[in-house]
Amino acid sequence: MRMVRSIAIAIATVGFAFAAAAPAAAQPLGSFRWQLQPYCNVITLAVVQQGGQYQLDGLDDQCGAAVQASVVGLAFQNPNGSIGFGLNIVTAPGGTPVHVDATISIATLSGTWRDSAGNSGTFIFTPGAGVPGAPRPVPSGGLPANSVTTIQIAPAAVTNVQIANNAVTGASVLDGSLTSADLADAPRTAAVEPPDATLTGADTVVAQVTITAPAAGRIIANASGYYYTIDSATLDTARCSLTTGTSLDINRMAYLRENAAGSLYGTPFGLTRGFAVVAGSSTTVRLVCNVFSGSAQARSLSLTAMFVAGS
Repeated sequence: MRMVRSIAIAIATVGFAFAAAAPAAAQPLGSFRWQLQPYCNVITLAVVQQGGQYQLDGLDDQCGAAVQASVVGLAFQNPNGSIGFGLNIVTAPGGTPVHVDATISIATLSGTWRDSAGNSGTFIFTPGAGVPGAPRPVPSGGLPANSVTTIQIAPAAVTNVQIANNAVTGASVLDGSLTSADLADAPRTAAVEPPDATLTGADTVVAQVTITAPAAGRIIANASGYYYTIDSATLDTARCSLTTGTSLDINRMAYLRENAAGSLYGTPFGLTRGFAVVAGSSTTVRLVCNVFSGSAQARSLSLTAMFVAGS
């Protein structure tokens, strides 16, 4: 057996060295076998010289299984003098593809290998069958865990058409990895707490916020504060409303009206209103106030708006 192995190595070495040194037309160099250690898979490759490269065709015995897998590829001489292999193995049954990258030494015809499923080991030249062991693992679909990232996926390539209902849950997403900026129709909010405002007879915008809707839906706005009057000689009437315009909406307002002259130091008010919006629209919601009579201030003001997708 030692003599057979030595002759095989000698013939193979001469063949590879000749091809590397003197590129020529297609020339068969023979069939050679390698084991993908630590696994029991043995591949047999017919090597044909094509200029300065080697065409490879053969089989993976799949550890002596009833069916074998096809292997095609290319071998080439690296600048450092080693021989590189690029192999495509189509496993059977099922047709799952696995790509193998191997490098061997001219002196021994053995080296190392790595595959696209994340496996690796020693690429052992052998004239005989492989030793017992487990078959090389092949993941479902031929893809190792975490091998597909945003680099491999074009923007907008994955939509709800590619994802089954309920396929992605909270268990599939790392805590804190998603924000509203990552979700096309996620809620958006905007808020402001402006200073106190002295009201006049003219409509005055005392607070405003702007939201751009990522999808069709509604903007829900809330405003709060309190009216403050100190003129005891007149009947004071103060009014505020939520609107997308700049004028008081008298049909939807919160107002204070004195029935007798006096001073009111804190009368709270609250307003809520919804506005329908379309995708891509920019909407400004304003709190507009005035005094219909007398004098008043609007204090402790707060204005909040939130976008919600849907009708």
